[in-house]
Amino acid sequence: MNGSSSSANPAPEHPDAKPRKWHNDVLEASRAVVGLPTLVWLSANLFTHDETVVAITTGVALAIAVTLRFVPEGKVLRAIRQQRLHVTTLPWVVIAVLIVVMLVPAHTPKVQALDPKDWKEWLDKLNRAADKCPKMLPEKRIETMSLKDREKYRKDQEKYQKDISECLAANVTPVLQKPPQRNPQIDPTGLLNDLAMGESMLANSRIGYVLSLRLSVTPNFVGTGYSEPVGGETYREAKADEYLIPNLPDNLQQIWQWKLDRGEMLGNKPIEQSTLEDVLLQFPPTIHPNHPDFKQSWEGWLKKRVYDDNKEDPPVLVRFAPIDPTKYSGCLGRPQATRVFMSTLAETKTLTLGEAIRRAGAKSFQDSRDPAEKMYIWVYAVPQESRGQAVAASWGNVLKNFAEWIKADSCKKP
Repeated sequence: MNGSSSSANPAPEHPDAKPRKWHNDVLEASRAVVGLPTLVWLSANLFTHDETVVAITTGVALAIAVTLRFVPEGKVLRAIRQQRLHVTTLPWVVIAVLIVVMLVPAHTPKVQALDPKDWKEWLDKLNRAADKCPKMLPEKRIETMSLKDREKYRKDQEKYQKDISECLAANVTPVLQKPPQRNPQIDPTGLLNDLAMGESMLANSRIGYVLSLRLSVTPNFVGTGYSEPVGGETYREAKADEYLIPNLPDNLQQIWQWKLDRGEMLGNKPIEQSTLEDVLLQFPPTIHPNHPDFKQSWEGWLKKRVYDDNKEDPPVLVRFAPIDPTKYSGCLGRPQATRVFMSTLAETKTLTLGEAIRRAGAKSFQDSRDPAEKMYIWVYAVPQESRGQAVAASWGNVLKNFAEWIKADSCKKP
């Protein structure tokens, strides 16, 4: 035996082994040199956006990679090669897992429609502005009052309503004119911003009171330009176009009004099961001296305007409400209201009366327990010269016109 070691006489290559090609060496060298600096550069960018720090750490990683690849082996490098699985492969796996599981989610920008800090500052400004206005008057039971006390209470209420409306118009409007910043990528139209601002206004007791008093805007208000149907469970059911118009007296020439009794029949079925168009044509409206005949107007021009639903023409609107005739204001809405909701007749004409009422978000006879109430229906063909009266019932328009609408004159009984 010669006593020679195995290192001195390496084992012969397998006869089927193919000679290593030169380009494999190039690829191996590239992987060894580029791999580590790339991982370090990516990790550094996840932790910081400081270009100097990123450059330094990447440069150090490049130096280490070149050393490991090209510097002759010493004891340290031989030890690393002998423990290659644990010392080299495992750290790469750990780094990859950290990037995927922890670092990328932690440094992914959180996309938000509103900036939380800016939103909080705006909300604080809104509430401070409202706090400058008179506190809510305590509720009293007028049934126990004398006639003199009732009259005094009524006048106090009217004065308070006027004062708080003017105060909120003066103090809240500047806040509304500088809304919180929004993310145009998430909220390109500003709808989400408007909805959030509107809900915040309703949450404030003073502002919410005036919105309900003057505009009948309550937490049920969808604010997208569509009416919330009675019994609706999702906003997707709000499909009928809805407008906010001035609270007009019912004796205007192009307003027709119907008063229908509970239990009325049309043919052999209740009026709630008849189409709205049939009800309007078969039951005579309330007569006013300056009202044209509804049937003649319908056949002459109104039907064409409703059925064509030409966007160039002002809309023909309809409104429903069960009211005790002894308490009727003579206007489209309550005496204190400056704006009322109306739906388009074009979208409800072929529905049953019951469904049209529900779709418009109004109360039906079934929702009312007062036997003295009649179902009031108003149809308003908005005149061409007054087309600006019909404004889509959206939070954007409420916010834009807040001061004007809450200070406007309420309807006076003709």
